[in-house]
Amino acid sequence: MKTLIAVLLLLTSSFTGILKADIDSGLVASYNFSGNYIDASGHGHNGTPISNPAFVNDRFNNSSSALSLNGDSQYVSLPSTIKLYTDLTISFWFKTTASDPDPFYFGMFLIDRDICNWYRDWDITLGSGGKIIFTTGTNNGDHQLATAKDLNDGYWHHIAV
Repeated sequence: MKTLIAVLLLLTSSFTGILKADIDSGLVASYNFSGNYIDASGHGHNGTPISNPAFVNDRFNNSSSALSLNGDSQYVSLPSTIKLYTDLTISFWFKTTASDPDPFYFGMFLIDRDICNWYRDWDITLGSGGKIIFTTGTNNGDHQLATAKDLNDGYWHHIAV
């Protein structure tokens, strides 16, 4: 087992230079929540806080660099000028001990993109216990992708879909 670990570390470090990419290429919006709701991408897609979310310490213990939401009425509304219909990546960090036994439709919404036609909506919810569920609608109905295990353990987790 020690040999396998050493080989994996060597392969990872030898590809580090090759894997560098311009992460801003195609970036539509970026929210650091560092005491504000400003779109850091420079595209002006600033968020609007609803019901006074609180700024708290982030995963590195930097003050006022993350949001605490009550899971009910607090959220950040994003402008409708963000046009994402296909080929998208959503990435965020989260930490919770909340639990919601319900699946999608009734789970706790983390990110919701309501578009007038249901078959083009997408969202990320906490549901089925503590799983993260990504749902997108198509002409053939809803499609879901859920984490294999519960992530409501009080630790920071990075999600990218």
